[in-house]
Amino acid sequence: MDNDFEWINKKYSEIRADLDELAAQWHARPKLLNAKSAKPYYSIGQAARLVGRTPESIRDAENKNLVKPPALDQKTGRRIGYTLEQINHLRAHFKTFPHRDPADPPAVINLHNLSSGIGKSCICTHLAHGLAIQGYRVLVIDANPEATTTAVFGFVPVLEVGYMDTIAPALAGECDSLVPLARRTVIDQVDLIPSSYSPHAATSIFSAHLPERVAIQRMSDQVGELAANYDVVLIDSAPTQDASFVPLLFSSNALLVPHPPSGPRVLPTLRSLMMLGDRVAARHSSDVRLHFNWILGLVNESSAKDAGMQASCPDHCNVPLQTMRTQIRYNRKIGEAFDNFSTVFSNANPSRSDKTLCSAISNLWAMTRDIERQVHHTWPTRLAVLRESGHIQHY
Repeated sequence: MDNDFEWINKKYSEIRADLDELAAQWHARPKLLNAKSAKPYYSIGQAARLVGRTPESIRDAENKNLVKPPALDQKTGRRIGYTLEQINHLRAHFKTFPHRDPADPPAVINLHNLSSGIGKSCICTHLAHGLAIQGYRVLVIDANPEATTTAVFGFVPVLEVGYMDTIAPALAGECDSLVPLARRTVIDQVDLIPSSYSPHAATSIFSAHLPERVAIQRMSDQVGELAANYDVVLIDSAPTQDASFVPLLFSSNALLVPHPPSGPRVLPTLRSLMMLGDRVAARHSSDVRLHFNWILGLVNESSAKDAGMQASCPDHCNVPLQTMRTQIRYNRKIGEAFDNFSTVFSNANPSRSDKTLCSAISNLWAMTRDIERQVHHTWPTRLAVLRESGHIQHY
C-alpha cells in the first residue's frame, strides 16, 4: 500500500512539474494585443450609431482634439477604424453610456439548464459581448467546471486560473468578497470571474463546505456587493445541481433557460428549480425565497411553432414562463467562432457576400436586444422613459 502511495505521489509530482512548465511557456508567449478576433474595428458610421451621435459630431470632436482619432494604416494612410475602447471613450465624451441609474438594480441573470450541450456557454459569451458593444458594464461568473466561457474570454484554465481565482473559495467560506476576483477580459467593459480545470476548484464547486443557509446568505451578499459595479451580471451555471447551484440561484434576480426546440421540455427544468426552491425555503426562515423579476426560455434552434409559448410556473413564483420571440438559429459560423474561442461579434465588418455570417450576427443581435429590453423593464428610471416613448413591449 505504501508503495502504491509513493508511486501516486511521484506521478502527481511529475504531472505538476509538466503543468508548471507549460504555464511558464504560456506566460512567456508573445502577446497578440492587436489580434483581430479580440479587437474588431468599426467604421465611423458604425461608431456613430453605437455612440448615438452623427459622424460629423465625432469628426468635429476629433478636429478640436477633444477625442483621439483612430490610428492610421501605415501602408495606405487610411483610418484603421475604431476599437470598442475608442467607442467607449467617445461615449464618455458625449455622455451617452447606457449605464443604469444608481437607483436601478443590476440585472443578475442566471443561465441554467439541467441538460448539457444545449449551447448555454455559447449564448452566455455572445450575450456578454453584445451587451458590452452596446455600452453596458458586464460581469460574467463562470461557475461551470468545463470552463468554456473562461477560455472564450481569453484565459487558459489551469495554466492561468488557479483555485483562488474561482468562486470555489467563496463556496468553501475561504473569502469574504468576490470583488478582487473579477478580471478584465479581451473585451472592453466585460469582466470575468473565471472557472478552472483545477481538481481542487472542481471538488470545491461540486462539494458542500458550508451549511446551506450560510452559503446562500454569503453568496447573495457577495454577488450583491459585486453586482453594484455593473449593469448586468451573467452566471454560467453548471448543468448539474452541485454546491454552487443553490447559492447562485438564490443570488439571481432573473432566469434565462436555453432549451431545445421542443418547448414543453423546458417545463420539467423550471418545475425542478422551483420545487428545489420550495424545499430549501421550507428548511429555513421565510426570508430565503427564490425571486425572479423575469423568467425566459430561449429556443436554441429554428422552430417557429415554439415561439410565444407560455406556461405556468408553480403558483408561488407568480412569473409566467415565456419563450423569447428571437430564437438562436445555429449555423457553422457560430460553431466556427466558438471552436476558435471567440464570438461572431468579433467580426465587425462581415462581407455582404458571406450570408451565413451576416445571418448569425443578425440573429445574435436580435437576442441581445431582446434581453436588453427585458432588463430595462426592471429598471424603474428606464421603464419610465420606455412608457413615455411608447416603446414598452411585452413578450
